Amino acid sequence: MDIVGKREKPLTHAWHQDSGLEHFTVMVGFPAFNNYEGLGVFSHVVPLSSRLKVPQASGGPRTWPLEELIDGSKEQGHRLCESREDIMELQFEEKHIIRPTYRRGREILVYNDAEIFHSAPDYARRESLWRFM
Repeated sequence: MDIVGKREKPLTHAWHQDSGLEHFTVMVGFPAFNNYEGLGVFSHVVPLSSRLKVPQASGGPRTWPLEELIDGSKEQGHRLCESREDIMELQFEEKHIIRPTYRRGREILVYNDAEIFHSAPDYARRESLWRFM
């Protein structure tokens, strides 16, 4: 998939997993400027501290927050969420967001879709982003 760039524009976060399934995604970044080093080419990432429930179907992206994503099992040490309001209280803290830096030698980002949530960068500085799943 070719994610066409939005140059020099702020973007809105829409945290999601592409499927939530155990598979690797490879992103190849193309910055908007030659010799660019910095943020805004790759998606931002939040690594998960524990696995979410395996999706019932792989019908598309899984967005955050969704009640079905939380495993309420007390035996596994998870917080028990009983309502949509409980889920809405769960937000990613700034300290958990990783903003990958694009530079020579770091033109590729690889992640396991079951282990992270990702979103568009705060501010796009890319011509294109190729995603292979």
